[in-house]
Amino acid sequence: MEEIARRNYGAKVIVNKIFERYEMKRYFERLDKEIKYNAEEMLKIMVMNRIVEPKSKLGIFNNLEYFGYNKVEVKKEKDLEEKDVMLHWLYRTLDILADNKESIEKHMYNQRISLFNTTVDLVFYDVTTLAFETQQTNEILQMGYSKDKKFNESQVVLGMSIDQDRMPVSFDIYAGNTFEGHTFKDSIEKMKKEYQLGKVIVVADRGMMSKKNIEVVENSNYEFIVGKSIKQIKKVNIFEGEFIELAKGIKYREVEYENKRLLIIYSEERAKKDRADRLRLIEKAKKMLEEGNIDSKSKRGAKKYLKEQNKQNYILDIEKIENDEKYDGYYGIITNTKLSPKEILEQYHTLWKVEETFRTLKNYLETRPVFHWTPKRIKGHIVMSFISYIIQRTLELELEKNNIEYSHEKIREAIKKWNTLK
Repeated sequence: MEEIARRNYGAKVIVNKIFERYEMKRYFERLDKEIKYNAEEMLKIMVMNRIVEPKSKLGIFNNLEYFGYNKVEVKKEKDLEEKDVMLHWLYRTLDILADNKESIEKHMYNQRISLFNTTVDLVFYDVTTLAFETQQTNEILQMGYSKDKKFNESQVVLGMSIDQDRMPVSFDIYAGNTFEGHTFKDSIEKMKKEYQLGKVIVVADRGMMSKKNIEVVENSNYEFIVGKSIKQIKKVNIFEGEFIELAKGIKYREVEYENKRLLIIYSEERAKKDRADRLRLIEKAKKMLEEGNIDSKSKRGAKKYLKEQNKQNYILDIEKIENDEKYDGYYGIITNTKLSPKEILEQYHTLWKVEETFRTLKNYLETRPVFHWTPKRIKGHIVMSFISYIIQRTLELELEKNNIEYSHEKIREAIKKWNTLK
């Protein structure tokens, strides 16, 4: 028999099942009754595509047959009828997602809490940037500091809080030139108002936690564990006092600092990394001197190890290099919790969960690059990616519960093999 085409039914089975568990049909039925097509099915198509083989919306439309979606059921008064899928339905669904972002977040959060019979008492917060293949700007598309070093492309800033299971609690989208620390207050106030989380420990990196942000957390009656730049610590000599071994290659001492607990940590592994990073920058600074290629406006990177002797004449800053060397391996953690130093360190180190979540969103689900240019479509695309990640992570948690090893690639390949001939 000649094979004409293959259809994938694995993605459809999985996505249908998890959509049922999150009661997405009930959610969409409560939306605007004037929607004349099946928006839930359009969302399913886009989620399947994200999980299996991310494409543009036009690419999805041209590949509908692969998922067996030439036609869908739509309501006609009290009856149902089948209609051909229309491309504009996919775009219109993005608009619906954008308009209902907050209620979708809350619905999926509440369903998950019920579904997994769990509570959220530990929240990790971080920010990333999503680059666009353009330099055009609008109210949210702006040029800004890119975490992916894509400084010639406009971007948006995405702030997300996740729980201990790497499940998103909520997220927000900001203009691409927003400073990451300014996003934090919105997230905390939103969690306090919308999610009634009760006692929560907020874990965040040092770039997020200004003095004002710490006050926001405390005023919300939340606890916190945050990184603190060791060089910014005043009135405490970090090198004095007895250090206690916490684990192999890690030691600490605890002091009171601005009415909080400050853990000064020394890590042998971190000391090696700090030294290697500095040596790399010194070599780069030397090369800049040799080539005379010094950007007088920038103080980032290797430039910090150069000092100006007179106008346009630079030398290596030995004093700065020696001063930085003293801090190799040291970092600070500030907290208002009563956890043990070991527990504090463990929770702070699990910030990798947020980084892993962002990597999955950006790479595996290919949230970026984004091929939408209007604020509403950008927002809708990110909401769709957010839902796709929750569906993906729910599947992973089921595999974990059943002691089944997995990776993103293994899941994708397994689903792709779940085919049938046309």
